[in-house]
Amino acid sequence: MSGSDIAPFVAAVLRDEVVDEMKNEIDVLQSERFLVQITGIDGTPIHYQGSMKNGNRCGEDHWCVPLDENDAVASLALLDYFEIWLCGTLVHKSRWDLLVITSMREYKENDNESSIMGMGSITVASTNSPIVAFTCGRIGPMLRADYDELTDVMNLTQLMDLCHNGTAIGLNIEYIMFNKKKIAGILALLEQLGIDTMEPLVEQKMNECIDNPYMAGVPNWGKEETTGF
Repeated sequence: MSGSDIAPFVAAVLRDEVVDEMKNEIDVLQSERFLVQITGIDGTPIHYQGSMKNGNRCGEDHWCVPLDENDAVASLALLDYFEIWLCGTLVHKSRWDLLVITSMREYKENDNESSIMGMGSITVASTNSPIVAFTCGRIGPMLRADYDELTDVMNLTQLMDLCHNGTAIGLNIEYIMFNKKKIAGILALLEQLGIDTMEPLVEQKMNECIDNPYMAGVPNWGKEETTGF
């Protein structure tokens, strides 16, 4: 077989490789385009991440994004300084003095039968974040009695005390809930990809995240028509 005979074959192989590389690059860019990350200060380190493409509608006003499942337990002190990045843009900086506990519903003991410790669910809202409505996760390990006491008062100062005295030093963030009106552009792009943005989150998961999105003392996020993305 002469060189001229195999030239079309080689060209076809190279063309297919280039096309595959371009498709891979497009997939990577699309993934980054919808990336949600929870980080430390100035974007590092990355503690948790997920994708807007995996989200679901939660009620009429929120888009709930589950973060990738992992066993990473950050310090509860992270609540005082974590950042939320959406599509490569910083959209939220957390601070203790701007947080409100909105829900504490469930306590689960650790799988170890000999353990008397467990993790308790918690949802917090920030009074200065128009885009991020709620951050949902679990705190612990801690005794059920300590969790029940905190549930009774829903007091952020007491939560800070649990962190400082070592009673509950761990935090695992599981969901981020965004205000739909503030991410209308992103939701429109998801629709173009064939993702149904009206598909609701299953009721059980919704209840784990939040009791009432407009509880006393928490501002009514998403009421303005202005969109951020």
